[in-house]
Amino acid sequence: MRILILVSIVLLSCSLSHAQDIKQEIGLCVTGFDFYGPQTGTYLLGKKIKKPGSKDYVRASMWDPAIQASYRHRLWHSLFIGGHLIIGNLYYPASAKDSVYIRTKQGLLLNHQQYPYIAADIKLCLQLLPRERYIVSPFVEAGLSASSRQGANGVDLPSGLGAFIKIQQGIYIQLSANYRMPVSANNQPHLSYAGGLVYAWGLRTKITKAHMPDLVLGDTDNDGILDKDDACPDKPGRKNMQGCPDSDGDGIKDGEDECPDKKGSIAARGCPDRDMDGVFDWRDSCIDIAGLVRYHGCPIPDRDQDGFNDEVDECPNEYAPKNNGCPDISLKEMEQIDQSALKVQFETASAELSDSSYFHLDRIIEILKQDTLYLVEIEGHTDENGSPELNLQLSQQRADACMNYLIKKGIAESRVSSVGFGEMKPISSNDTPEGRAMNRRTEFILKK
Repeated sequence: MRILILVSIVLLSCSLSHAQDIKQEIGLCVTGFDFYGPQTGTYLLGKKIKKPGSKDYVRASMWDPAIQASYRHRLWHSLFIGGHLIIGNLYYPASAKDSVYIRTKQGLLLNHQQYPYIAADIKLCLQLLPRERYIVSPFVEAGLSASSRQGANGVDLPSGLGAFIKIQQGIYIQLSANYRMPVSANNQPHLSYAGGLVYAWGLRTKITKAHMPDLVLGDTDNDGILDKDDACPDKPGRKNMQGCPDSDGDGIKDGEDECPDKKGSIAARGCPDRDMDGVFDWRDSCIDIAGLVRYHGCPIPDRDQDGFNDEVDECPNEYAPKNNGCPDISLKEMEQIDQSALKVQFETASAELSDSSYFHLDRIIEILKQDTLYLVEIEGHTDENGSPELNLQLSQQRADACMNYLIKKGIAESRVSSVGFGEMKPISSNDTPEGRAMNRRTEFILKK
């Protein structure tokens, strides 16, 4: 009888199923960047833009495609660390001084100008369900990204959600979405979406005991649950926990509980979260007030106490309960700037300022120096004479010429920006000499 049992064990061991724990993986994804949505609130769809020299409009996609290659390595249980290399051609502004991204992008789309883009990410990835046992396994990730475009380098903080979909053991479809918060002035907030394939290797195998006879398996931890049915055969546990311990009695196994000695919630992965904001109490700086992870569990601050939180307050250090948190702009000073801007002239078909223009630019500089809170955006416009491409280029050069003169005269570079619109924003008819003259203009937009 004993010989038969031993033979059965040997034969059964040769046919056991294997539970596999992923050690490392590589992936290749198609990535889409969305710089348009976070700045306009218009997501997924594109924007209608007029074709040059035509009355027709086209819907230009605001998504920029790229390729992402990645590698991840398991650090501990469901925590991975990974590196990601992203390469693409984007309609991203070439100048870090250009703060009006969307308008510039429309100009780039009309002229089909793309710029090379490369980014390297390093991110931590927390897998919420084991891929080995579930068809769909969600994850969260966050990290640091360094990027380069047209010689301008920048840093972002990407974070987001995703999921692995099992095709077969070791091969998965990966879907993810990230919000990329800029750290450096060269970058702008944007979204990235990725979809592709992941291949896992370096698997560790562990023999399971699903079909071994009761008389052989026994009950190693003496918890009343046979080893074949016990997910934790070496530790006494509860039947409703599949034989695993739950020290704090919160319904989460100790092995999956990030706070095994403190009663918590499933949403907080077994840790206490008094205000239910998703930030564990021991990490929460505002334990009784629901807040955000990026503010350590506290609400979004409002430094100047004007009712506009710092994320939407355009002047976060000045009390102003209107105008998006900024003080009123003087109508008198706006009129003075508008009058001076109308008299700024250039040599014919050139971006060279006429001699008479410097006097009027100096009057604008005096106003900007009197109030250092003022920002100015310089817009260049042309009539329809000439090709749209050359008009767009000339309008940008003229706006840049005015901006460079202001900076040369002592206005901080951070207070001035420029953008050219070519013939896209006429204020009069181009059918008459008077109308064309009005359309050839440089506008100074005052902000605080």
